[in-house]
Amino acid sequence: MLRDYLRGELGPTRLTALHGVLVDAAAATVAGGAAGPSWWELSDGYLLDHLVEHLHAAGRTGEAERLAGDIRWVETRLRNAGPRRPGATWPASPVPPPPPWPMT
Repeated sequence: MLRDYLRGELGPTRLTALHGVLVDAAAATVAGGAAGPSWWELSDGYLLDHLVEHLHAAGRTGEAERLAGDIRWVETRLRNAGPRRPGATWPASPVPPPPPWPMT
């Protein structure tokens, strides 16, 4: 309820900017280079569970898509939260899951 109230008070423009502030603060905690932050180096459980959502909400959909499909990110999520967590990003995100591997 409080979350919904604050979202309404902030409005979409300010909310998008605040998601960007959070993402930028998280990026400052990991190594980075020309390809962007090394998100798989994160250790914060909340960010491991919600970073893709925050990237999308910050208007960084391309980065969210790349991250969700990055094997280093998937490996980090597997290591930190077990086999059920890597795909947990997808239902809450506009980023579709990768297609299943062909079973032959």
